[in-house]
Amino acid sequence: MSVECYESDVLAKQRLSLGVQSFKPQFKFHRCGIYYQMGKLLDCTFRDGGYHTNWVFDEAVVKAYSHLFEVIKNIELGYVGKRNRFGDFSVDDYLSFRAADPSVDFYLMTDYSSFDQGVTDKFIKVGCNFRVAVNFDKVLESKPVFDAVKSDNKVCLNLAKFNMLEIKDFERVIREVDSWEVDVIYLADSFGCCTPESLSAYFRCCRDSTGKKIGFHAHDNLGMAHQNSVHALDCGVDMIDCTLGGMGKGAGNCATEGILSHLGRYVPSLDDLSGRFASLREEYGWGTNEFYKLAAANFVNSTYVFRMIADGKSAEHMRAAIPKLRLCHVFDDKVYQEVC
Repeated sequence: MSVECYESDVLAKQRLSLGVQSFKPQFKFHRCGIYYQMGKLLDCTFRDGGYHTNWVFDEAVVKAYSHLFEVIKNIELGYVGKRNRFGDFSVDDYLSFRAADPSVDFYLMTDYSSFDQGVTDKFIKVGCNFRVAVNFDKVLESKPVFDAVKSDNKVCLNLAKFNMLEIKDFERVIREVDSWEVDVIYLADSFGCCTPESLSAYFRCCRDSTGKKIGFHAHDNLGMAHQNSVHALDCGVDMIDCTLGGMGKGAGNCATEGILSHLGRYVPSLDDLSGRFASLREEYGWGTNEFYKLAAANFVNSTYVFRMIADGKSAEHMRAAIPKLRLCHVFDDKVYQEVC
């Protein structure tokens, strides 16, 4: 979908003040609102929200979720891998979703650390698209996994904790990945510690270092997931992740309802679905708090906070424990037992 429109003077000044002259966004801005291509958003509610429900959602919720396909054409359904900790998502489950709306690109996520060729092959044979999550310090050794999952499908590299890399090292990684069989390079703000100002340099580096599409996945530790996602769109990022009600691990993500409203694409048929996820939020209690903010400030994997809350640790205990975990970017159960 293309629209004849233009960039406002205000947004042009903001873009130039951030030093992003080289950006070539695939959409522009109109003074009366923001137009966008339907394929810019990817909803990953069932995958990221599954941390709270053990990847089991009520049948009525699943049925209502199909209304989202009217406005979002990229959907991530769940995880697959050799660890049996991400639910039991089958090929039949995938095919049933695809049959519901063939116009939607459905994705599954796998993790470099738990990749299982036998499992993923079953989905590749039926044309499943994949997103592969890789920690910042493992990217350069992960190419064989991307070669294995790429067929006639779409493949995304989700670069976790990207901002642990200095810009020069980040650029080296992006330039290397530019030659891989990858369609989209996603930057995942895994700690939820980014701000629009800190993101600009990484987005600019991507545009200068690769011709591939760029994506952004926000976490809400600082309460800035929506603001950061809007900034990413302003900077010409090609794909943005979101979840209904912001449902996601720990502090959650950019809310689908909020970003659709910002883009002028929220539709009344989603009201019932949004209400269902508001009820889930009351039940599971995701969202930012002082402990997720403290974790973001210390580059701590949010699973530590998630576990401490689930284990009923006191606020005083968590305030003392989180700074001791500084730079613990991978969750380690032994460390948790010793420190938390």
